[in-house]
Amino acid sequence: MSSQDEKVLSPRDYDYQVKVYERQREIYDDSMRLWNTFNSTAAEMDARFDKALFTVAAGSFGISFAFIDKIVPVADSAKPVLIVVSWACFAACLIITVLGHLLSANAYRKHRDNTTKEMYAQFDGAPIETRKIRNFVSPCNYLALISYAGGIVCLLLFVLLNL
Repeated sequence: MSSQDEKVLSPRDYDYQVKVYERQREIYDDSMRLWNTFNSTAAEMDARFDKALFTVAAGSFGISFAFIDKIVPVADSAKPVLIVVSWACFAACLIITVLGHLLSANAYRKHRDNTTKEMYAQFDGAPIETRKIRNFVSPCNYLALISYAGGIVCLLLFVLLNL
């Protein structure tokens, strides 16, 4: 027989513990799927960003350099300050884009880490803090867009004045 220190569970208690465990396992699995989603999203963002950054940088600077080299040399151009302002805007756009991307990737990683913490808290039976994940566009993205638009405007003005 069993000693007095051992506690024998009734079938009802056993069924309840099985249900609790199964529910905790469901929560854990759901949290892991969410964590994997955050992780893969961060990796995809990195890949897309690199491609976009190289495309914008090569296109903007390449077109302006080709125009100066093949069509109108800077020394012979009207308002050469426009091309310098254009390059400054393109450079600012790239720098701001890099900063915005870093902030965005960092935010995704924080959400992923918070999900991991919440997952462990749920699995341990502790209450969780529910947070909505908001989709927002970083102010850096707006600044980058404005800088790029400024660069395009200055480049177009330079081209129009020198054709």
